[in-house]
Amino acid sequence: MTNFMIATVLSAVIFVLAMIFAVYTARKPYRSSRLITPSRVLAVGIFFAGWVLFFPHYYAEFSLQPMFARIWETFWVSAHHTIRLFVIDTGFEEIFSSAIATGVVAYAVLGTVYFILAPIMTAGVILSFFRNFVSYVKCFTRRSSDVYAFSELSEKSLALATDISNSHKNAVLIFTDVFGEDNEESYELCERARELGAICFQKDIATLNLGFFSKSSKLYFFAIGEDESENVKQAFTLSKPDGPYAKRENVFLYVFSIDVEGELLLSNLPETKIRLRRVDDIRALVLRNLYDTGEKLFQNAIPSESGEKHINAFVVGTGGHGSEMLKALTWFCQMDGYLIEIHAFDLDKNASDRFTRQAPDLMSERNNGVYVKGEAQYKIVFHDGVSVDDARFTHVLDEIAAPTYVFVSLGEDARNVRTAVYLRQYFRQRHMPDPIIQAIVYDSKSQAILNQASNWRGKPYGIEFVGAREEMYSERVILRQDLEEAALATHKSYGSSEEDFYRFEYNYRSSMASALHRHLRHQLSVADFDDSEAMSEEDRALLENIEHRRWNAYMRSEGYVYSGDKDASSRDDLAKMHHNLIPFDELSEDDKRKDSIVGIGKTN
Repeated sequence: MTNFMIATVLSAVIFVLAMIFAVYTARKPYRSSRLITPSRVLAVGIFFAGWVLFFPHYYAEFSLQPMFARIWETFWVSAHHTIRLFVIDTGFEEIFSSAIATGVVAYAVLGTVYFILAPIMTAGVILSFFRNFVSYVKCFTRRSSDVYAFSELSEKSLALATDISNSHKNAVLIFTDVFGEDNEESYELCERARELGAICFQKDIATLNLGFFSKSSKLYFFAIGEDESENVKQAFTLSKPDGPYAKRENVFLYVFSIDVEGELLLSNLPETKIRLRRVDDIRALVLRNLYDTGEKLFQNAIPSESGEKHINAFVVGTGGHGSEMLKALTWFCQMDGYLIEIHAFDLDKNASDRFTRQAPDLMSERNNGVYVKGEAQYKIVFHDGVSVDDARFTHVLDEIAAPTYVFVSLGEDARNVRTAVYLRQYFRQRHMPDPIIQAIVYDSKSQAILNQASNWRGKPYGIEFVGAREEMYSERVILRQDLEEAALATHKSYGSSEEDFYRFEYNYRSSMASALHRHLRHQLSVADFDDSEAMSEEDRALLENIEHRRWNAYMRSEGYVYSGDKDASSRDDLAKMHHNLIPFDELSEDDKRKDSIVGIGKTN
């Protein structure tokens, strides 16, 4: 009886610990591995708990054996019968009778629980296999459609999939690594995916073979998980030269990664026909925002007595979005007849030092606030250690010229809204012209309401709230097909290959910035033309000058510095040193001509 009692207690402890760990696993917001799921944890727990529970029964059954043989056979026979437990193929009556005979009722009760739960776990595995099989059948019936496959089911991937489905009704939406039984949140996501008509697989996106889709179908893969290193690993697997997609046309792979490590790794993937794009979702939103509303920055500029128009920008908060916007404004606002001055506010006392490390030449005394013909013309002023909730913020504002554009990004929706509303109030109290005010609000439902907000008299606040999940993770922000096509044309106009455009981050980012600025010039009708041969020399000179100013500011925002010598041999891209970061008039004639090629800009 003692052995049965000890086994009962140990088995119960193992079972309870397994249930606790299963609950803990289910409640973790993001697990490090999809191999560790609540159902698997519970199945392993039941196996070891059953093994321990069966031990005294078979130990008594082999009582006539020598001690070593008795323990050896008991050990393996208990394990064997525990495995049979999961397929409803073990002597339940025999073990139950043995337990009753010893008088340990708890032993019998616990054994009954295992005999019921174990087959249920097995049924779940079979059902999982069946679900994957059904998912493959669904895919096969639509093998002529375009496919959008996501590496996981999350709020981000659902937002992007929903937006894609709105404009591509016949597209096949696929979510991988889906375990709907994990917790309530996962179940709700699965329900939303089903409502969208999506197909869900438990398999990892890197092991899912969609090669059976028609060759005319476009395959889009999104490595969109929270773990950036996992996204990169999946990209490596999908891009294998001997993989099912390596030689296939119309395969697009989007890898969500903002780390330098990801950039280096992805730039060195094996060469295949897959079009790879690294997605920096923060940068993507800033570029799309400027693409959509950038013209307003110039329309709202203030004329000066000297004839130039001033764009006075406030960037409140220099974290992810704020820092990216600050960099982009320096090159985006390079336009003939306009000057840009940017005031950056941050609670961090080392904010300016942090930013200077990222873009040293942009902040250097020889460039920042220095106006030289044919050079990037801008002024950046940092206000470090300033809290938007303190009176000091107001005192600083009192000393600065009225802004024409304000961008608020403090990391929290409530703070962003509160600060944007306060700034609108502040400018009105001082009878300043209303600047454009944009503020980040991550919550989509809140953003929709806030953009229609008005005071108790029905007067709108006139604040544009941007950056909601549905906006950040939308087709026009992530895929950026219109801007990307223009950027590719930019890149190819210099005789560079399409493969190099997608393969190397330097080419892609540079061409995207150039195409965005050309789009702005068309909006403003500045050196606007379609036929370079029909350009006047005056327009050509203007365009070349503007483009070089923009390029200089852009390169500095990317961390490049002047190489110290005008000779091309001094260029060192590993060191981010370039020989052409000089005023336009100091360029060679060949380099000057590069700035006028169809008004598009530099990519080399």
